[in-house]
Amino acid sequence: MIKFNGRKYKSQLSLTRYLNYVVDREADEKFNELLEMIQHHPNAKEKIGKGIKRFYSKLSLYNKHQMMPMIERVDGTRTDFSIGKCVRVMESTKKR
Repeated sequence: MIKFNGRKYKSQLSLTRYLNYVVDREADEKFNELLEMIQHHPNAKEKIGKGIKRFYSKLSLYNKHQMMPMIERVDGTRTDFSIGKCVRVMESTKKR
């Protein structure tokens, strides 16, 4: 069981799937939820930079059948990020 944003998820996988769905389809409406998520990334400072303008997804460079979560920062730069890494950090900090 893993808790995020006041909700409980059965597993890391179920939370990861939910967050992928949010980035793909509801990123603008759930911006604050995604902002909370990215705080858990192992390289959060680097990923956030001067601030985040928006989250979005684009076709993966490595797998043409998969979408890749992305961040556009307020300075116009962009980077990809791993939702799985965020979720793993959430799970590991829960166990401490």
